[in-house]
Amino acid sequence: MNRFWEDAASIFETATAVRDGADSEIAILVDARNGLRIVDAAGWGLDALRREYQASTAYTVKRSGGSVTVEAQNGSDRCMLKKTSTGNALPNLLGGIPHHLVREAVPALLA
Repeated sequence: MNRFWEDAASIFETATAVRDGADSEIAILVDARNGLRIVDAAGWGLDALRREYQASTAYTVKRSGGSVTVEAQNGSDRCMLKKTSTGNALPNLLGGIPHHLVREAVPALLA
């Protein structure tokens, strides 16, 4: 596997490990001399970022709600990795039924 694919996988692994829930969109840009630049990528496509910053390789990391998407481009090589988080497992196990409706209420003990 070449460096481009390894870096895309590493960025994706790191981006999916963080679970702060904040929405964000950044670009990681690498120029011909391996200089690194990180910029706000909101509203930018990979081609436009590469042209604007004269980058040979561009990676975007988009975090929105429960999903993380990493897009990468280096010349004609391009990939997209995406993961959608299922969130809290309890609602999924209960079929979306609020937990207080699953079990009958137990009457309070009288003193």
